[in-house]
Amino acid sequence: MHNVHISLTSMVNESRVRKQTESLISQEAISKISIICLGDGKLANVQEMSEDIIIYRFKLLSGSLPKKIFFQFFKLIEFYLRSFFFVANQKGKIVNVHSLALLPLGALLKFFFNVKLIYDAHELETETHGLVGLKKNFAKAFEKIFIKYVNLVITVSPKIQDWYSLKYQISNVISVLNCPKFTLPRENNELRKQLGISPEKKICLYQGGFFLGRGIEEIMYFFISSKRKDFVLVLMGYGDLDDYVLKQSNNHANIFHFPAVSSEKLIEISSGADIGLCLIENSCLSYDYCLPNKIFEYSMSNLAVLGSSLNEMKPIIENNGIGKVIHTKNENSFWNSLDDLIEMKKSPKFKRNLEKFSKNFCWEVQESLMIDGYKKYIF
Repeated sequence: MHNVHISLTSMVNESRVRKQTESLISQEAISKISIICLGDGKLANVQEMSEDIIIYRFKLLSGSLPKKIFFQFFKLIEFYLRSFFFVANQKGKIVNVHSLALLPLGALLKFFFNVKLIYDAHELETETHGLVGLKKNFAKAFEKIFIKYVNLVITVSPKIQDWYSLKYQISNVISVLNCPKFTLPRENNELRKQLGISPEKKICLYQGGFFLGRGIEEIMYFFISSKRKDFVLVLMGYGDLDDYVLKQSNNHANIFHFPAVSSEKLIEISSGADIGLCLIENSCLSYDYCLPNKIFEYSMSNLAVLGSSLNEMKPIIENNGIGKVIHTKNENSFWNSLDDLIEMKKSPKFKRNLEKFSKNFCWEVQESLMIDGYKKYIF
């Protein structure tokens, strides 16, 4: 059976889609997978992930148009058309759309070709940071109309699963957490070697996207304003705040920038740190209900986690004893929490907690949940 995944990314760092498709093939749930995404002429137009999984990147003729909303609409229409004819020619039987903007395309494909449609919601997209006013109302109406054509909704946290179930009165919703594949932590000093960080300094790591709402500016402020010399901050990733992160790392001796690494190397490189930071701001419902993959990656890397007091994040950190939650984001509570986490890491119980957590929250467990969802709603 041919499964087509459609994404408005370039499939460079989309670890979730890669894990999903690899699992579907390895578990023999699907025989062939095509991933349709965007190309820019620099990446290969056709890339084989494996014999049974192929990525097709569409370089749009309209790609050179300005990035204003009016022109983005034409780019989306071109992508729709090319994806539509691809599914028609390849005779795809199951279609996964990986964003709200692609949901109408999925409904069209279901109407014309009777495909089974999966809506893979990587976040609570109608309740995201920065989505307000008319755009938000339009997105909500959009989702309400087209979600009724979906055979299966896959979400990234139990709270988001419950939100979809209650909001649209549907039962065909599951949650599949974005956990890494299980691996045993290994000692690695790559961060210290490449950045010249001495052994006596403790490394606080932020890894992931450099975007507003992720707490990056607040974290850097704590390090910029503090006189403490025993901790340093390493920011590993990329995003809209690249220039800001690079500027601060150049101006302050206790802040370092480390380029993003592949998902295959992420756990190994991250294990060279001591504490993993996940101080997402409670600026929208999507953030309040999120379970960032970095929590699971930090734990798999043998790091203590310092997280925000959010609806989903707080209980998973506290109930599993893998770190601390910061309730009041001020300098005193931040530095006191870091000191507590360093002490916590010395405890044998903490090490046992990390081991248990990593085994319970790994991709191998989530893979089973995803396959069960396919069996129940798709096959």
